[in-house]
Amino acid sequence: MVYHVLNRASFRSRLFRKAAHYQAFLGIVEDRLLEWLNHLQGKEEIEKIRQAIQRNRPYGSKQWVSRAVRQFGLESTTRSRGRPKKGS
Repeated sequence: MVYHVLNRASFRSRLFRKAAHYQAFLGIVEDRLLEWLNHLQGKEEIEKIRQAIQRNRPYGSKQWVSRAVRQFGLESTTRSRGRPKKGS
C-alpha cells in the first residue's frame, strides 16, 4: 500500500479522497514502519544502493527506475561511465 501511495504522489495524483482513508494509511505505516526500517539488507542490495547513490540514479524495481528515468530525464545515470569502446 505504501508503494502505491508514494507512486501516486510522484505523479501528483490525489492520494486520499476521504479522511478515513488517510487515517487507515497512517495506521498501517505506524504498525509496519519500525519493522521496515530495521530490516537488514543483503550485501547485493547494499551494493546496488551504493551504486545508485554514487551515480545519482533512482533506486527501486526495474519498472519504477525506468519510469523515473524517462520522467525526470536521467538517462545519463543509467549508462556506463566513460567513452564507448571502439567498435561499439
